[in-house]
Amino acid sequence: MLKENSKIERISPIIFLFLFSITLISRLYLFGYPSEVVFDEFHFGKFVNAYLKKESFFDIHPPLGKLIIAGFTRIFAPSLPCSFQEIGQKCPPPTFYLLRTPVVIAGILLIPIFYLFLKELTSSKTTGLIGAFLLIIENAFVVQSRFGLLDIFLIFFGFLGLYLFLRFNEKRNFLCLFFSGLSLGASLSIKWTGASFFAIFLFFLIFKNKDRWKEKLKHLLLISLPFLFVYLFSFWIHFQLIPNQSEKKVFYEQALFVGEDFENLNFFQKIFRINKTMFSAQKTLKDVSHPYQSDPFFWPLMEKPIFYWLKDKKQIFLIGNPLLWYSSSFSFLLLIMAFIFKKIKKFFQYSYFLIFFFLFSFLINYLPFFFIQRSLFLYHYLAPYSFLIANLAFLIEKIREKNQFIALTFLAIFFLSFFKNFAITYGL
Repeated sequence: MLKENSKIERISPIIFLFLFSITLISRLYLFGYPSEVVFDEFHFGKFVNAYLKKESFFDIHPPLGKLIIAGFTRIFAPSLPCSFQEIGQKCPPPTFYLLRTPVVIAGILLIPIFYLFLKELTSSKTTGLIGAFLLIIENAFVVQSRFGLLDIFLIFFGFLGLYLFLRFNEKRNFLCLFFSGLSLGASLSIKWTGASFFAIFLFFLIFKNKDRWKEKLKHLLLISLPFLFVYLFSFWIHFQLIPNQSEKKVFYEQALFVGEDFENLNFFQKIFRINKTMFSAQKTLKDVSHPYQSDPFFWPLMEKPIFYWLKDKKQIFLIGNPLLWYSSSFSFLLLIMAFIFKKIKKFFQYSYFLIFFFLFSFLINYLPFFFIQRSLFLYHYLAPYSFLIANLAFLIEKIREKNQFIALTFLAIFFLSFFKNFAITYGL
């Protein structure tokens, strides 16, 4: 067995390069297609143009994701040449190369970051390679990585932050700690649900970091400063780009204003006011329904795939790789059983740390959605789902150590399952 593992260790760079080439193909195939507004690009395209034209707007999410796209766009054009009036609106092709390129870059880079994170977490390159492969062939991640949407940013920065903290824990390089804070702060600055990744960092700090509590508190302080800086700085840029934030805007047919006195407030008062308004706005959306909204309870069963685009009988849906999705959900049940039954724990060589880690990471990303009252969609499940994929990769590696043929069979079946939804993944 040691010989077999050492062989994989030797060829792991070759396997990784092969996987990365598959990543490029899967994410860049037909990139820019369709040259029409897809799903929530209808919203985010408008917001990006508002930044570039310095027009007032209101959004329920923090600004960083939109700022990244706006900053990239500004390098090449004064604005996006599209009005984003409706889903399916045809626009000049450069619109979508500009809008989608930052997202596809994050989607591509997520794969090596996920590999590095799993390798560091489990001390196994093989587990990292398996996890990267599973993420590559997950249709839902392919779709979400190809359009001007924000969730891939959140997940990318979240895993980057966790990986950098694990590196700090191993190497004691304080630059890793600093950039971990920046990355975790960036995840929060995309959407508030990115706070779950900071909670996972706290889990690592408490249970994996072997320092004394005084040192732990020091590390918490050192990571919290860049974490908060990114969040505050993203709003500072937001205020600079939109000088008339107090201008009245109608949001979902209800007047939601930050207040006419907004420009007279100091920076921190503005931060408090706009975040309070964002929170209040979320509550007002509880009565706004959508035909593709779904109940978080059914997400592990892939309930309600989301219709993203339709043209001449060609469709794009956010839908998962069916066998991979259901197997990952089943792996959560195995986690529970491993916690209860020692035989399962022993078979998969789980440490209690890994059992608690996978359980905690999934639940801290998943359970908060049960307390959100507005419409929710299957794409909200991608962050918690990524930790089930990580757990499944760990399980497959443990199976491989006992029977390589069975493990390879699982991977082959998951790969073939990817093609079941290939056409509606790429709009063919």
